[in-house]
Amino acid sequence: MIILTPSTPQTTFINQQFTAEYDYNHYLDRYYIYWDLSTQCNFKCSYCYARAEYKDDWNKIDSYSRQLLVLKALSFSDKPIFLGFHGGEPTVHPRFIDLITESLKVLNHKDSRLYIVTNGSTSVFDDIPINKKIYLLWSCHMEFKQKYGKNYEKFLKNIQLMKEKGFKNKVNLLLIPNKRYWNDIHYLYSKLKELDVIIHPHFIYTVNGSKEIIWDYPKEFFDEFKELNFVQCKYIFENDSEHVELTDYELFKNDLCHFKGWLCYNNNFEIKYNGLLRRICTNHFIDLTKDIFFFKRYKFTPMKCTSDNCLSDGVLKCLKIRDSSNINKDKDLFI
Repeated sequence: MIILTPSTPQTTFINQQFTAEYDYNHYLDRYYIYWDLSTQCNFKCSYCYARAEYKDDWNKIDSYSRQLLVLKALSFSDKPIFLGFHGGEPTVHPRFIDLITESLKVLNHKDSRLYIVTNGSTSVFDDIPINKKIYLLWSCHMEFKQKYGKNYEKFLKNIQLMKEKGFKNKVNLLLIPNKRYWNDIHYLYSKLKELDVIIHPHFIYTVNGSKEIIWDYPKEFFDEFKELNFVQCKYIFENDSEHVELTDYELFKNDLCHFKGWLCYNNNFEIKYNGLLRRICTNHFIDLTKDIFFFKRYKFTPMKCTSDNCLSDGVLKCLKIRDSSNINKDKDLFI
């Protein structure tokens, strides 16, 4: 095994011609579904791609009865589901707790999970029912530091609360290239290490139509946060003879997010606030509130990547190969 370090020249890595990329913990036989419960949010972040994408549909919510139809459609899946509550900010949904309860009824497969993406600024966390299938994915938005109280107190206390209740927690540490936020990033990183939660360095990108464009990160940024090179979020690059584990820091520092033409086993779906379903990386939509049997008849097939950049954490985790003849059916990652 070889490990790419920050000093490894990018050209050396590229010339090794790796033929597969994936994450150990991403399963081919499970749906990964991101559901925007609404487009309502109590923040207005400058880098919010959801707000830019929804435009005139921002700050809207669907009827609860139609959202129950979405859950009905998910109930027909014969595969486990990794369902994420997104937004907007899902915890401001007026029936947030009800939707958790109803979702857990659908996620009855032993390998199904529910995760909640939140900015951690609200006060609903004590009401979330304890369930081993639920985990929290936190993002602290430093542009709205005043929403968290002194020194991000509310954000950190909410994480501590959920940890004490027995929930699994993971924090997207937002990496803003603007130097004015660097002290805040350092502070949050140190506090999150004290809390002993999983930390995922999250690089910021924008969505322009079908294109994902990463923000401009200067060399000084990577020098400043070189410690993040050792945060254990791993992507695997390999061929028949070599196997490289890369962190997010290494991946983005070396600009290794290009898989155009590769075969991608993308099992990620997005449900819009109004029930429209889209397979991530395509522009094809179906209305789950009118086609509740979609997941009953759907047959998963890999797709050829047409994107210039692959910046989404969920899609980066999917198996991608240069040539379908390289698939080894005996590997654990295909189970």
